[in-house]
This record gives sequence, C-alpha cells and structure tokens, in this order.
Amino acid sequence: MLGHKKTMESYLDFGVFQRLKEREEFNQVRVSFNTIECEPGVDLDPEFVYNKSQRFVT
Repeated sequence: MLGHKKTMESYLDFGVFQRLKEREEFNQVRVSFNTIECEPGVDLDPEFVYNKSQRFVT
C-alpha cells in the first residue's frame, strides 16, 4: 500500500536550516507554544511548514 508523506527537505539547503541536516541539531527541534522552534531561536509556524512541504509517495 502506498502512503503519502510531506517533506521540507528542499529548505535544508538555505540559511540556518542547513544545520538541521546534522542529526544532533535536528534532535534539538522542539514544539514551543504554537510554533516549531530550532536553534538559534528560529520559529516556524506549523501551518507554513505544512503548506510549504512537498508531497511524495512512499
């Protein structure tokens, strides 16, 4: 059975998001109030993440 997932992998080539390619940095991502937070203090709106994610089939 095929499933659909979404990814923001293409954003990992830009700015502060490049750090998230490293597992240690990625593991520090957390949910804080109504946002997704990563170092160094970058906030991502979950709706933005969902809307900008690219769909792929697994």
